[in-house]
Amino acid sequence: MYVRLLRQGCFVFLWLSQILTDLAVQLYKVGVLVVIFDQTGSALQAAGVMVATSLPYVIVGQVAGALVDRYPRKAVLMVMTLAQALLVGLSLYLATGDTVNIWMTYLIVAGLSLTDAFYRPALLAAIPSVVERSAIVHANSLINSTSYAVYAIGYGLGGLLILRAGLTTVVAINLALFVLGALLLTRIRIESTDATSQEHKAPEPILRSIRDGLAYLRHHDLAR
Repeated sequence: MYVRLLRQGCFVFLWLSQILTDLAVQLYKVGVLVVIFDQTGSALQAAGVMVATSLPYVIVGQVAGALVDRYPRKAVLMVMTLAQALLVGLSLYLATGDTVNIWMTYLIVAGLSLTDAFYRPALLAAIPSVVERSAIVHANSLINSTSYAVYAIGYGLGGLLILRAGLTTVVAINLALFVLGALLLTRIRIESTDATSQEHKAPEPILRSIRDGLAYLRHHDLAR
């Protein structure tokens, strides 16, 4: 089944774009974590990077999916990828050599997680539109397992790059990965879940969508 998945062009482009953007985000987060610890010698301030990473998911996790449902999946993926590139590029203006503004770095890291909170639901929602119905489970499995593998690689590679090449080089690599990821997304055709298929359907109110989602989780044994 996985071989068949890799023969489906739209899914391959979506998958490769996800790998590149996940790697870029992870390299940046690990890089600034190392730089902050080296700059301050404080494990607490370095841990602030992980706090800034986690908070946006907690704050917007309940509404991200409901908002993503209102817009074309492909557009959401591209906008979020380009927004991440802008955030990482902004750090070049905030850095002096390999010294960073710690609080601004926290905000940038939080911004990366915030955009990812919208990117991830759009990515998963796009899968049924680019693979056959019988392959959806395998596609989701490949996407998720790849994410964990990229996170693991990103920790080691990010630390190595920041120590050997410095923050400016890491940011340049990140920007290249984001841009390449966005270019791959332009090759994807998502038909059934794009806005063109929803033009005649009024969007469900956000609060009702969130309430229905929570009710589903509460009453569905497997989901709960």
